[in-house]
Amino acid sequence: MPLWDVPWERSGMPNVIVGPVLVPIMLDDGSTGTATMPRQIVTLKPPLSAPLWSCDFAGASLGPLSASIQPVLGVPALPWGSPPLAIQCLGAASAHHHSVSSTGLRLAMASGSGSDQAALMVQPRVALHEFYVRARITLDPGLASVLSPGANWQMVQEWKTGGWPPAPYGGDLRATLQVQMDAGGVLHWRMGLDTNANDASVPLATLYDSAYSSKALVRPGTPQLVEHYCRRSLGNSGLVWWKVDGVLVGQFAGPNFGVHSAEINRLMLTNLYSAAWLSVRSITDIMLYATVPP
Repeated sequence: MPLWDVPWERSGMPNVIVGPVLVPIMLDDGSTGTATMPRQIVTLKPPLSAPLWSCDFAGASLGPLSASIQPVLGVPALPWGSPPLAIQCLGAASAHHHSVSSTGLRLAMASGSGSDQAALMVQPRVALHEFYVRARITLDPGLASVLSPGANWQMVQEWKTGGWPPAPYGGDLRATLQVQMDAGGVLHWRMGLDTNANDASVPLATLYDSAYSSKALVRPGTPQLVEHYCRRSLGNSGLVWWKVDGVLVGQFAGPNFGVHSAEINRLMLTNLYSAAWLSVRSITDIMLYATVPP
């Protein structure tokens, strides 16, 4: 039966009422007949948007660590003119113990201090004024014993602007998602937007700090869905937010360019950077979109 012969009417989008519909059927003995599908409400669903890039690390491997870069091999080419996916490994090479398995990419650092990190890096080479990223991230099961109220933070995801050749200046803006420990030893998510992006000429300032989130739970050892959306603007149409397991951690609406008006050139899908070590984390099911998918 062609679609235009099916009786239907609107019942408040996104629902329609369909039917009754007469459907031809064939029985086991080869005879034919008809069946009537009753009148029913059908929910319309928009078509799924295809991501610009997705990766579950199936079939991936890691290349040798050289000049602080460890390439991730066997994954699709990144969008935005970015060079191939890689881990930026700052700190002693002997501290980095990364691997790939059926559960995704595992980042592990045996020690670290200062700016030491293991950042799974996307480096856009175009002006990136809107994007959405989602990933399954598993924090270190022992994170609560690694952090303390005195060494209380660990970076999870971030991006920075500027501070990368050929820019003649340091970075001027940074957006971050961290796990932090409060004075009572409880772990919380925290989102920030600040000018702490490695340019000594830029006074340090905080544009936004979500403070501790008590609604989005920190569940070390369990895969958690981390979502981030960014729309850049010099005016009030700018928007940056993070969600964990569908719960909003923080949201900043307003101008989100730094003093250099620099573009995002370091999107760290996850970054093992912390006030305390040892550190372990896994990431998989990464998807990059041009905007928030329906």
